[in-house]
Amino acid sequence: MRNSVKKLFLAACAVMVLGSCTVEGSITINHDDYAYAQYIGFQSTSTGLWGLMNLDGDVLVKPMFKNKPLDVTQDRFFVQNADSLWELYSAEPEPKRIGSDQYASVGAFRHGLCPVSKPHEGLMYINVNGEKAFDMAVLNNKEVVAAYNFSDGLAGVQTANGCQGVIDKQGAIVIEPIYDEISDYRYGKAFAFKFLKPGQDADEQEWAVIDKEGRELFSSTTGQMLPVFERFEANGLTIVKTNGDKDKTYALINERGEIVCNLTMDSVEEMRGDFIVFTMGDQYGLMNVDGDILISPSYDWLASNGEIIMANNNHTGQYQLFDQNGQEITSLDGTEVSVFGSHIIGHERCFKLAQDHADALYDENGQPISTDADTEGFTQMTGLLYHYAVSDKDTGN
Repeated sequence: MRNSVKKLFLAACAVMVLGSCTVEGSITINHDDYAYAQYIGFQSTSTGLWGLMNLDGDVLVKPMFKNKPLDVTQDRFFVQNADSLWELYSAEPEPKRIGSDQYASVGAFRHGLCPVSKPHEGLMYINVNGEKAFDMAVLNNKEVVAAYNFSDGLAGVQTANGCQGVIDKQGAIVIEPIYDEISDYRYGKAFAFKFLKPGQDADEQEWAVIDKEGRELFSSTTGQMLPVFERFEANGLTIVKTNGDKDKTYALINERGEIVCNLTMDSVEEMRGDFIVFTMGDQYGLMNVDGDILISPSYDWLASNGEIIMANNNHTGQYQLFDQNGQEITSLDGTEVSVFGSHIIGHERCFKLAQDHADALYDENGQPISTDADTEGFTQMTGLLYHYAVSDKDTGN
């Protein structure tokens, strides 16, 4: 996880590929960990109320809430009440309130657990029945100020002195809180950044990829290799900026820290699956992890979630949908388009397009998806959940 509490909450140009790229296989994805949001919120045009639907267009809950509900995870969701406090509900056509507790801050359910804090109280994790699983208000005699969602069976925590560590599903310490920052675990690995030592410059900060026991698999410094997204994809690759911030050189590395491919570009905007969104000048393009340019950098905007690829040029209101070989499938008129985050189940087969101030679902071929929500005249969809919960003990809010 990023140290969110302390820092709070590529005219077409050729991209130079300086080395050959070799991908050594992939990892099986457990959807409970990496695509886990079952339903998202949608708002009725006629009533302004919010309901829940999935990316197949099926409505689970008809509009009934005044406030946006958070995404459904593990058949549970939170929604704020009139006092701006979160209440827990079951995800069914007629949602049932679970327990009577109200929360000042909430995360999302993963592995049957969710970080929360009550007003003026410290942090804890609850189970899907709304019962306290274990306290996380104090760790090693220090107040815990942030508790993160579980991923790969582990969760990060941050203490008041800015140190981050990792706990298991019983709340026991797996990795002591000694790091400046630890990313979420994905595919059994996390990125851990050590604190700067006295007299060290920023590009001398040491970091390592660690396993679930905290063992270092390889290490580097931010001046040598700076992780851009602090996660490995299912193909076992991640992207780093080489030579610090001194030039425009990047590289794909594998899980042993070995450089698979050197790249030169102005910036990397996103890496999802086998696709890298990059810029040259102020133009966006797309390449794959083999270093092949699939879409030349000639667009004002381009986005991909690893499956859906959308682009827009000159802000014309016309959006291009591409296949995974970079071939245009179709163009669509709209005022805004969004590809769904990879945490939402079904993100690989649809996206949303705003037309006449109303959202609509489209599939991977650019065809509209019929949805029960149309009968409600829905105006917008939103995928919304929180990555962590914060302590409310000292804020009084």
